[in-house]
Amino acid sequence: MSKKRRCLDNVTIKHLEREGFQATMVERRITKIVTKDAFGFGDILAFMPDRDSLYYGCWLIQVTSHNHHGERRTKALASEHLLGWLHSKGRFAVLSWNKDNKPRWEEITVEQATYAAGGPAPMPI
Repeated sequence: MSKKRRCLDNVTIKHLEREGFQATMVERRITKIVTKDAFGFGDILAFMPDRDSLYYGCWLIQVTSHNHHGERRTKALASEHLLGWLHSKGRFAVLSWNKDNKPRWEEITVEQATYAAGGPAPMPI
C-alpha cells in the first residue's frame, strides 16, 4: 500500500470519527502491493449511531483521490455485491479528497445501483 493511500485512509477515518461515525479499515492486504476491498468496493466500514443524523446506519466507504472518484464509482456500480449490500439496508459512498484536503461525499442509492445492473432508471427528483 502506498504512503499516499495510507494517508488517505487515515485522514478519512479521522474525518468520519469527527463527524460522529465509528470506523475501521476492512480492505485486506494480499501481497506487498495488492489489496482487496471488502466485497470488491469498500475500504472502510463505518456506522453512525445517531438516529437523528442524515448519515444514520452502516456504511461501506470507498476512499480515493479526487482524480479517481468516477473510476471508483463505476467499479462499485459494476460489483455483483453492491445491490445485495444496499438491499440489506447497508449504505455506500465514494469519498474522495482533493489537494486542499476537502472531501467529496457521494452516496450511491439502491435505485442507481439497480439501474447500473440493467434495471429501470431512477426517478428524477
